[in-house]
Amino acid sequence: MQGWRWNVKVASAITALFLVVQLTIPTVLLFAGDDRSQRFGWQMFSKPAPAPTYVVTVSTGEQVTIDLFAVLARPRGDLPLDDLIPPHACATVPGAVRVIWEGGSLEC
Repeated sequence: MQGWRWNVKVASAITALFLVVQLTIPTVLLFAGDDRSQRFGWQMFSKPAPAPTYVVTVSTGEQVTIDLFAVLARPRGDLPLDDLIPPHACATVPGAVRVIWEGGSLEC
């Protein structure tokens, strides 16, 4: 055997470059310092964001905290929960008047 042919060398170089890109981008994004999951990052290794707390005020004045694990199988920080959970709480909690969370509030 006289050594590698040039097309084998080119294919090896392209494969190595592909693997470097596939490993470098997620690794850099994993340690980027942002607590949210990153686009092009490894979801299973991304830093989890704390789940927000939603408090529903009912017509009697009582405040009920929503258990996100009862609504979602696995709350994740990259989901737009502020757009989804408050309207769902207004529709499903009997006598709901207002939903309050860290980012705002919604009148039912």
